Amino acid sequence: MQILITGATGFLGQKLARQLIRTGHKVRGTSRNAVRARQQNPDVEWFGWDFRQAPPAAALENCDAVIHLMGENIGQGRWSAKRKALIHDSRI
Repeated sequence: MQILITGATGFLGQKLARQLIRTGHKVRGTSRNAVRARQQNPDVEWFGWDFRQAPPAAALENCDAVIHLMGENIGQGRWSAKRKALIHDSRI
């Protein structure tokens, strides 16, 4: 399968991408910094994406599945009303 993981450089995304590749899947990933992401894991086809914009169409082309993990870091900072809105809005 061709699988797109948004936020593939995050804690879960990195582990998931490696496991999917090990089991024979082709993995695409999105990251705010695709150049740095390629250095971390060259086995993934990387696309830069700022989650405040529409995802790049090329990343979605011929994908069988999308796993959406990208968004504001939930483990960073206090969950104020403003922070909760950022977390919510980054995932919708």
